[in-house]
Amino acid sequence: MFFNRYLRSNLPMSDSLLTNEHCNVTRQLLSEKQSKSAEYYDRTKTTSVPEYVKGQNIVYRNGYDDKVWRSGVVVSKHPDSNRSYDILNSQGNVIRRNVRFLQPDHTGRTFNVIPPATPKIRQPTPISTPKQPVLPTPVPPEPPDNIPLRRSARIASKAKEPDRVPVRRSKRIAEKSTRN
Repeated sequence: MFFNRYLRSNLPMSDSLLTNEHCNVTRQLLSEKQSKSAEYYDRTKTTSVPEYVKGQNIVYRNGYDDKVWRSGVVVSKHPDSNRSYDILNSQGNVIRRNVRFLQPDHTGRTFNVIPPATPKIRQPTPISTPKQPVLPTPVPPEPPDNIPLRRSARIASKAKEPDRVPVRRSKRIAEKSTRN
């Protein structure tokens, strides 16, 4: 027996020697533990998603940070999602909101849509620009001849050799004379 198991080999052996009593007990304890966990999990199951009907007065908010609940009317259930609704707000816009941002309106208020103000359309006024006389383009003056050349344009001359060249001897610098 190796690690509480018989080694499987080609030698003849009875099947009762290959099974273990502890294995069955462990499986039974595991299934009991899992069923108990499932029971506790099912206790905290969330409630079903509320269904809103077309024309129902509701209040909505624009997000988790928005503390103000605004009134609106359900226009329809959004076709792409079973948790979203199209809502007509007080400005006359149709907006999409998820059910977590919706609540039924229990105040009994009637919902009034404020029509958007129609802006006055102004007639475009023709833009007139004063005509200015066309002036000839100025010709830039030619540069004078006495401007010194830049470094890149200078003519290279032969480098002069210095009269004395410094030579290092031991710890001091001595000047070597170039005289013969």
